[in-house]
Amino acid sequence: MRPSSAQVAKQPRPSTGGRPSTAAASRGDGGAASRMTVAVRVRPPNRADPDEAQVVVEADPLAPNTVRVDDGRRGRNFAFDHVFTGGQAEVFETMGRPMVEEALKGFNVCLFAYGQTGSGKTHSIQGGEGPDAEGLVPRFVREMFRAAQARVDADADLTVKVTMSYLEVYMERVRDLLAPRARGQEPESLELHEVNRRVVAKGASVHSVLGPERAQELMAVGNANRQTAETRMNEVSSRSHSIVQFTVSQLHEAVDRRDTECTVTLVDLAGSERQGKTESSGVQLEEAKKINQSLLVLGRALNSFSDGRGDMVSLRDSKLTRLLSDCFGGNAKTWMLATVSPTAFNVTESLSTLDYATHAKNITNRVTVNARERQKALAELRATVAQLNVAVDLERDEVDELRTVALSLENENAQLEALVVNGADDGDTHGAMLVAREHAVADQLERLLQSLDAPPASAAADASFRSPGGTTRRRHVRLRGGFSLAPVFDEPTATLTVKLDGGSECDLSGPVTATVQLSRTTDDGDSGSDDGIDAPDGAVRWCAHIRSVTVPADFGGRRVSVALLYALDLDCAYESEVLVPACGPAAPPQTVTVDAAHRFYIPAAAGDEATQWCRENPVMVVEVSGCVPCHD
Repeated sequence: MRPSSAQVAKQPRPSTGGRPSTAAASRGDGGAASRMTVAVRVRPPNRADPDEAQVVVEADPLAPNTVRVDDGRRGRNFAFDHVFTGGQAEVFETMGRPMVEEALKGFNVCLFAYGQTGSGKTHSIQGGEGPDAEGLVPRFVREMFRAAQARVDADADLTVKVTMSYLEVYMERVRDLLAPRARGQEPESLELHEVNRRVVAKGASVHSVLGPERAQELMAVGNANRQTAETRMNEVSSRSHSIVQFTVSQLHEAVDRRDTECTVTLVDLAGSERQGKTESSGVQLEEAKKINQSLLVLGRALNSFSDGRGDMVSLRDSKLTRLLSDCFGGNAKTWMLATVSPTAFNVTESLSTLDYATHAKNITNRVTVNARERQKALAELRATVAQLNVAVDLERDEVDELRTVALSLENENAQLEALVVNGADDGDTHGAMLVAREHAVADQLERLLQSLDAPPASAAADASFRSPGGTTRRRHVRLRGGFSLAPVFDEPTATLTVKLDGGSECDLSGPVTATVQLSRTTDDGDSGSDDGIDAPDGAVRWCAHIRSVTVPADFGGRRVSVALLYALDLDCAYESEVLVPACGPAAPPQTVTVDAAHRFYIPAAAGDEATQWCRENPVMVVEVSGCVPCHD
């Protein structure tokens, strides 16, 4: 069902689709190169800064996208992709909108914010009160749903589905911020597992999101459950790293169109702390140790990936680095927002953050559009169909060979019938031997016909090849019809329609007819005929040519043998084999072209008596034989 206006449809639990391993990605195996985009924001001075604090960190007005650090003792410049000097809207337009565009193309995208506690990191990500103070994440969510709805409105074949999870890493424990909690009860810690080369938190809740309002409600619930505390540096200091994940699936009704499913990861890292400045103690001191430890491991990973040694770093040293392993060196387009304090009081932490961001700028990921499993399954099915078509062709060739053998045995059986009749006059012993031979050939013919009716070997292993009622039983029928030469005694050529009859045992759904063309010439000895017949002078030459046969739907999809026999010697056959097009049981009669001809002559010495006999009696016989379904 397509989503209604301003909504997107419900999505099941996100797929844990694969990505290139971190080591493989860092070596450049597969995917297009995508360098991490790094931006820096210098917050303005606020009441958390000492009154006498000097501004030493600022955007360089003479060099675009450059941060200048100068405390009187040292001066350094840091160049980045973006340096923000404006408000919240500038941050979103520069980072958030491109992330939405890449996500809807099917790429995994990741944003993580890093900075010292009190540097404005959470404000940049979450924002404050009022529309102008709205942070990057709320703006991103609203734009993601707006762009998704625009796609749905423009494409009637498209459905977009979104789900959301919200996790935190607190004291090296992964917790679900959206899981129901009882008052006073410690939240459950989730285990991390690698599924299809992607790290997931087992048991994390997944919530359908139908619009930006619902997403904001869930984030408000998660923020309320997040671990925070007041420190000397920050009234509401984050004591955990938070990770919001959206799974965006774009599904099409048509199976030949590419479906995509991407993961959007938004990370608000807890700020690094110095105990001397925060004056933390007790639990807060332990929290600060864990925060700094995980940030240290993340920093080592960033440094390692920035100089191409990402496969030498163990990402298992921290829960945070394991969860973010796709964001650096993996299959994701990643943006980093680093926030710094402007005053000399925090210059050491600001320089550390700027060094951190400089290393991140050198990281290159390997990214691919994430096609959903349906496209892979479709490709596999098409390959399977191709293999089965080859198998069916092989089986059909075998069936054709068996049918040829069956027709040969049938002709041999007919010859034996004639021999039995003649042999009965010569002696009972000879006749009995021929009768026994006839029975043996008939038995062999029956076995071959049964093998023709059996399903192919490949079909026997798969019930989908069988009709609902099982295998169709078939029987062999033979129909004959004779004609005289009377039509061409008065004209040199004539076209006849010969009706064939097989007796009551045939019981077909319609008649069988053959179109025969007759022609007559007189050999005067000078014609130089090249038809291969050595006829005496004055002989009358005849040619009977079967042009087509019309058969009922019983023969649909089967090969039919068409023969032209000389009535005085039925063993002398001129036959052709044709394939009747496949059709349903209620289809009209099928007409197929045939090429079977027989030439003969009547000597002039035979006189008028032979000529008269040919005018009054069937001289030629048309025979059609093949397999048809049984009606019982």
